[in-house]
Amino acid sequence: MPENLAQTQAPQQPVSPPPLLALPPELRTRIWEYVFSSVADEHGSVCLTRTIQPQDEDEDEDAPWPSVLVLLETCRQIRDEAEGLFYHLNRLQLDFEDQYGSGRSSLASPVYFLDTVSARRGGATRRLTCFVADVETIGLVLKRCRRRLPRLVDVRIQFLPTVRAYYFSAAGVGAFEREWFFWRRDLRGLKSRIRDFRLAAPCPGGAAMRPTVERWEARMRAELGLVALG
Repeated sequence: MPENLAQTQAPQQPVSPPPLLALPPELRTRIWEYVFSSVADEHGSVCLTRTIQPQDEDEDEDAPWPSVLVLLETCRQIRDEAEGLFYHLNRLQLDFEDQYGSGRSSLASPVYFLDTVSARRGGATRRLTCFVADVETIGLVLKRCRRRLPRLVDVRIQFLPTVRAYYFSAAGVGAFEREWFFWRRDLRGLKSRIRDFRLAAPCPGGAAMRPTVERWEARMRAELGLVALG
């Protein structure tokens, strides 16, 4: 065995930058725009739902399809150039924890995302869809949108099918009134930015809740200075 193992090791070769970075900046931007504008689903949204997989679950059984977002992991320069465009171009859909009954814990629930999003990503986000399971979460979302997403122009909040029917009963409708004080303050803070706002009943199964939701949607749109929906 050699006394000095370091002398027997081949010198490390310098890492060459990806050939993509040799292209002109304008062309690279066009490439990022093309790649990231193709990731939306049939509703025009990109679902940000990372999951923690249970240890007893087969690793590859439900493995997601490869995502174009792996491009952001290529190198720091590509990430710095491209990730802002991803957040700028797409409507981000934030799903509530365990929305589909999968038994997995979502790391992209609205409050979690808005609490942890970086300044670069938050500053590039323009369109957002949030799924919520209760009335109280709406206020948490609005507050964080006002503070963390300075270029936000379009917000959609939709109740999940798991929302308690109590909120939409005669006894529970006061929950909306109790939250209105907080909503109103944050809606006023968003007024100069927001161009469209929607509040939606659960789908499917939200027919009985829709009248209440539509009344509050109209009230919130009015606070934002938006015209009522027909």
